[in-house]
Amino acid sequence: MKYSEKINLNNFFNAIQKEDYVIIKLSNDFPNYFKGNDLDIFCENINLVAKKILFIGNDYINKHNFIVEINKTNNHHCYIDFIFEDELELRFDLYDKLPDYQNLKLKNNLFGTILKNKIKKQKPNCLIYVPSLTEELILRYIEFLEWFDKRPDKIKHLNFILENASTPTTKEKFLTELHNYVKPYNNKNEVKIRKKQRLFNKIIKNKIKETLIKISNSFKLIKKLTRNFIEVILEILFKSKKNELKRDGIKKFVLKKLKLKNDHN
Repeated sequence: MKYSEKINLNNFFNAIQKEDYVIIKLSNDFPNYFKGNDLDIFCENINLVAKKILFIGNDYINKHNFIVEINKTNNHHCYIDFIFEDELELRFDLYDKLPDYQNLKLKNNLFGTILKNKIKKQKPNCLIYVPSLTEELILRYIEFLEWFDKRPDKIKHLNFILENASTPTTKEKFLTELHNYVKPYNNKNEVKIRKKQRLFNKIIKNKIKETLIKISNSFKLIKKLTRNFIEVILEILFKSKKNELKRDGIKKFVLKKLKLKNDHN
């Protein structure tokens, strides 16, 4: 799948560089993107950020025949769609408050913590802001818990957590902060949420089990090849036919014997 080149994201993020914002769940592809992608942005002033995005968007309307639409779902969320030839090219999803997650109740001050602890990230021709690793892990955990039973592609967030919370210190900080920002469940949703969390834990265990099986199979293969190689060497030393060894040479003789043993096994 090829990157789209219709929109230059550097222009947009250079325009909002002085604003208080973070891009959450940022793809490693950035500033490249694929057609139909969306960028999730938490920001302090949603109206000002939207205004600056629309200002840059005017060039795409006037010079490149784009249609730009802004849709407001509530007072704390809007999205800006860049449409080209009747198809969505790119979406900017803007929030000035945590989304209303269904499967986890979160304290509102998490949003302010994410903005407060943001870090700079230098990209080609563009400086952007992203959450700290701890808050990024929390957001990806929430996203995975919210959608994994409906959207299999959300497994990417679990993979990110497993890869980036690999040290005891990082894991402890992630779990401690997650605990601090989670509100107590109400009775109505508790059973549903507990069921999802058990399924989440089961998926993690299965991923770890798959990895261990792959490692184990690799060792078995190495052990098998080593045993075959040793047997061939012993055959050369003690029981090989001299004519065959003289005719083929040692290297060819060994490779031939190994192939026969592996085929047999």
